[in-house]
Order: sequence, then C-alpha cells, then structure tokens
Amino acid sequence: PAPGAGQRLHHHRIPAELPYRLNRLRLGEGDRKRQGGHSLGAQRADVVAFYHDNPAWVADKAADLDAFLGGGGGLIFLHWSMNAYRDVDALKQRLGRSWGAGAKFRYGPEELTFTPHALTAGFPNPAKFTDEAYWNLPGSDEGSTVLATSLEEGKPTPQVWLKEQGKGRVFVCIPGHFTWTFDDPLYRVL
Repeated sequence: PAPGAGQRLHHHRIPAELPYRLNRLRLGEGDRKRQGGHSLGAQRADVVAFYHDNPAWVADKAADLDAFLGGGGGLIFLHWSMNAYRDVDALKQRLGRSWGAGAKFRYGPEELTFTPHALTAGFPNPAKFTDEAYWNLPGSDEGSTVLATSLEEGKPTPQVWLKEQGKGRVFVCIPGHFTWTFDDPLYRVL
C-alpha cells in the first residue's frame, strides 16, 4: 500500500564527499574485458541488471550466469528478481539467498543499517525507507558480504549484499518494490 496515515517517505541528502569517493573506486581488470560465449545477450556488457519478477527462471539458465560471472561480469538483482518459482537451489547458489519456501515479507517503514565497507562508507546509519523487506530466505550468507540489514522479527536480516563468484560479482538489493524508492538519492547511489 502507498504511504498514508502516519507514514511518510524518507529521502536522503547525499554527503558532499560521497560522489568523490565513488569516482575513486576502480573497477577490476575483469570488468573491462568481457569474454565467453554465454547467451545472456551481453557479451560486451560489464553488468546485467535484473528487476521485478523472474517467472522464466529454470536451473538450465544457471550456466549462462556462471559463464558471464566467469568472464568477470557483474550481476545486479533488485527486489523481486531474486524470486525463483522453481529451481530455488540453483538461483540461491549464485545469489547466496533467493525467494522460496518459508520466505516472509512486509511493506512499510524500513531502517537499513549499513555495515562498514568501501561501498557504504558515508551512508547514514540507519537509513530510513518505506519499501518492502524480505527475510527468512532460503540460503545462507556464506561467501557473501552483507552490506545492509533491517530488523525483522527482532533479528538483523540481510537486505543488501555482495557475492563474488570466480572473476565476477553479484549485487543483491531487496529494497526496490515501490517506484518512489528509486527516487531516493541514497538508493540511487547504492
């Protein structure tokens, strides 16, 4: 539901030094040179972003993701794109976690607490959004770097994380259900 009685959208000001720091982060050599014969249709792309529903996911597509990551590519999974209607295990192996049996969600105010990392330095703690949180997702944080958590059912739960796979990297960001989240300058930087 849209924010209403008692809810308000939170928009963040970007600290003046943040764009400078982001410009100084360097991409690895693998991000500049794309190789491989995968069928993602992105042989020359450095990054492929997925957003929204993922009804076509089947385990057979995992080989395409692996080939892209093996060539040093980056994958971005925003919000519901981490949903696997079937073959949850194959997707969660690549993302660390994915939507599946037992997963929970809620809409409303969400406070993200950022962990210390080069990508989150200078972000406000906590950062408040009005969006949708997921938790109790099948998978684990093993091999992942959790960048932000929210408190769900009294426990910190990952909402944003990175996972390196071979030469490539996967970035997962659960917030992004509502279009107004994309209007928030902090979310855009993230």
